[in-house]
Parts: sequence; structure tokens; C-alpha cells
Amino acid sequence: AVVGNKTVICLVHHIAIDGWSMGLFKQQFEAEILGQTEYVISEPYSSYVIWQNKQDYSREKLYWKGQLEDMSPNNTLPTDYKYNATDFAGQQMILDLNNLESQEIKRIAKKYRVSVFNIFISLFSILLYYCSKKNKIVIGTPVLNRRDKKFYNTIGFFANTIPLIFNISSNEDVSCYIKNNSHIIAKALQNQSLPYDKIIKCLKYNINEKEQPLIQAMFNMESNALFNHNKSQYTELILPNDVNNIQFDLICSVIEEKQRYTISLAYKKSLFKNETISILKKTFYMIIKNVISINNQTIDNLIDNTLYKALEKLNSYENKISFIIDQELHKNQVDSITIHM
Repeated sequence: AVVGNKTVICLVHHIAIDGWSMGLFKQQFEAEILGQTEYVISEPYSSYVIWQNKQDYSREKLYWKGQLEDMSPNNTLPTDYKYNATDFAGQQMILDLNNLESQEIKRIAKKYRVSVFNIFISLFSILLYYCSKKNKIVIGTPVLNRRDKKFYNTIGFFANTIPLIFNISSNEDVSCYIKNNSHIIAKALQNQSLPYDKIIKCLKYNINEKEQPLIQAMFNMESNALFNHNKSQYTELILPNDVNNIQFDLICSVIEEKQRYTISLAYKKSLFKNETISILKKTFYMIIKNVISINNQTIDNLIDNTLYKALEKLNSYENKISFIIDQELHKNQVDSITIHM
């Protein structure tokens, strides 16, 4: 936090505090230096732990079992290298939307009567559909998980991760797809309290601990105004944007600042080449441009032939290896037949 011409550096482990709590911390810190004693945290975090342990999650478990019963191991992303469970080194590519494009996103959201979050995650799911060639797309997203209002002003770690499951049909109208997703998102948010490790246990297949069992791609939307991180007259909260160590294979973050949206595609360097992410970035931008500029578009008609051909060449490492093995088997069979002839 920057106070006048002084800087206070606070090191806090992410397991002890979430994004919402950082805004609360900023408020309380500002109140302390101004001598304002009326700002009081409503409930201690220990009260939340007691409350959480008393919760009945049977309804949430039933919901997630229904959502995940047909799920197979998630390997939808076109990785360039073999999965490495111990390498979390990351890198990012940035896509900046200009003022006009950002305002168009808001206009579309208002027109469809959905949130901007819905617009971006829906378009991100279409991007994953294009590059994975799969109709069922799973995207993880962090949620506040503060169901009880008495904990709104409690500093601690409440955030949870939930999977959002999108079913995509190539000939579906984009506007209908986005509108339908609002119901999917709302239903998932109603069941956001079941911890992610318990959601994973709703899967029927055996989990390979060396890979992400369900979520490869994450989506996150950040807003300084939402989390009360905005610069005030007295303090400015500066949070590090660390993409050097990431937990998921691909993370799409949308940051709103000064009425403009910036999109970050953070990825594991052990899985993807820069060229692959560059293709995804160009494709994502074309999807966004076509959605905000052309009405009545179908999902399969959002990118041009050049990008489509580039995406066609992308494939998962496992599929590439399978293709090579198949080619070798075919070659050996042909050689064997030739010898016997």
C-alpha cells in the first residue's frame, strides 16, 4: 500500500486471504492511519470455520454429481509437450481492447441482459471449442463463496473454484448461446460452496494425480472497483501480477481498468509453445470482433479460413504421439506386406 510518499509492504500467503479480503484490508488499514475507530470487522474468520463445518452439502453434492456424471478425463487443450506435473513456470500474452471495443462489449451485455462476465467466458469457451474440436468445454472460475452476509466484512480465505460446463453446437446462434449460459452460470453459483476437492470426488473416473483431473483452463474477471482496490486520496493498493508460477494449464484473465478491458492469456511454458498461444490470442480477438460487430452470427462462422487452418494443425501432445504411432504401425504393415510379396 502506498501512503503519501511512504510504501508499506505486506507479505501474505494466498491461503490466508483472498481478493475481496484485500479490499477489506485496505479499508481497515486506511481507517487506522486516519484514526477512524468506527470501522470494525463484523465476524472473525474462526466464526466462519465453525459455520462452514456445520453446513450440509448434500444438495451441492447432488448437483455436481449430476453435472459431472458423464465427464471423461479432461484433455481438451492442444498442448505441444508431454504433461509435466511438477513444472509450473508460466508466461503470458496480453490482448488490449480499445475504448470502443470495450464499450461494445458492455453494449452487447446490456442488449442480451447478461453480465460482462457471461460475455467473456462464453467467448472464451468458443475459443476452446475451436482449438479442442470438442463440444463439451469445462472452464474453472473462482467464486467469492460468501453466502452468509455476516461474513461480507471478514478478512480471510473464502474463495472457491467451480467448474462451468458448456455444451456447444457449431450451428447455434451466438446470442442464444450466450443467453443460455446465463442459466448455467446462475445454477453453478447457487452451488458454489462445495469445496473444489469435494467437487472432484463427484467424478466417476479414476483421477490421474499427475494431471489436472477436471479443469485445464481457468477464467477470471478482475475489477479494482468490485474489490475496492481503487486508489483513494490516502492509499493505493498495488498487487503483484505473478504469472511466473501458475497452477492451471491456461488462465484467461480479464481486467477492467479505466473503462477498458485487458485480456491476459497465462500459460504453462512446459506445455505450450509461444506460437500456439499466439494463434489462440489472434483467434480470441477475431471472435470478439465478429461478435460485437456482426449480428446473427453462428458459432462456426466467427473466424476466417486462415485462422481455421492454423487451428486445424493444433492438437494435444497425446494425439500427436498416437498419430505418429499409427503412422509407424501403418508403415511397418506396408513393409511387411512388401517383403512377403
